[in-house]
Amino acid sequence: MNTFQRVIKYLAIAFAIFLTVTILTGIVGLISSIFGVVKWSDEKRTDYSMDYSGIERLDIKHRVGKLIIKPGKGFRVEATNVSESFRTKEVNGTLIIDEPFFVGRFLWFNFGYADNKSVITVYVPENFTADSIKIDSGVGEVHLEKLTADRLTINAGVGDIYGNNLTAKKVNIDGGIGSMKLTDIDFSNVDLESGIGDISIEGIIEGKTEIDCGIGSISLNLNASREDYILRADTGLGNVKVNGRKLNRKHYDNYLADNIIRIDGGIGDVNINFYY
Repeated sequence: MNTFQRVIKYLAIAFAIFLTVTILTGIVGLISSIFGVVKWSDEKRTDYSMDYSGIERLDIKHRVGKLIIKPGKGFRVEATNVSESFRTKEVNGTLIIDEPFFVGRFLWFNFGYADNKSVITVYVPENFTADSIKIDSGVGEVHLEKLTADRLTINAGVGDIYGNNLTAKKVNIDGGIGSMKLTDIDFSNVDLESGIGDISIEGIIEGKTEIDCGIGSISLNLNASREDYILRADTGLGNVKVNGRKLNRKHYDNYLADNIIRIDGGIGDVNINFYY
């Protein structure tokens, strides 16, 4: 995909999201004007908790509100102010969490009705290493704390994502509209596609890293030496800088190193800083 095609792609995504939100808001406004105030809060809410054992994988579809995944005494899901349709289940070692999407709650979140925001907390045992962790984020915040997995997949949505002390051998990140900040990470073999929001990653990244830039900026602050990486960059409209130095439109260095970073530039800037 060339630079022009990438520009068209991400502008189309941004417009589609804007159009979707506008249409949803318009529908609610129309219904309200015809039938009076729509009482989305009539949807029944509840609290939920469930303990599990023998979990090897996490598959979480986060719709609205706040999602927290962190260590605890065992496998446990706690949720407050969720819909009665909220469910969790274990299937062949995979903990599956899902909640049907509800337009009313989407609009509540965006227009500041804090009393209707749900909080879902997933506890995993200390020193737990998952075969895989997959998170499909919707509207709201995601907080990831001290997690280890062979494979980590994050599909970002509208809200912000924060992660600290994360370890994974294979990582797939698909950026969304909100920002993403991951600190104290130890990743290998990363496939990163930014969206509209900004992405900031701090820590260790080894192996093969593929970066496909979108509209938002990408910042990598790596605890490594520049000489330990081969860099390949095809810049787009945005700048690509390494330790503050702007790279040429097509950059191919000839370092002999075990790690490689390939950058397919877009609209947003890419800044990579090495700290050894």
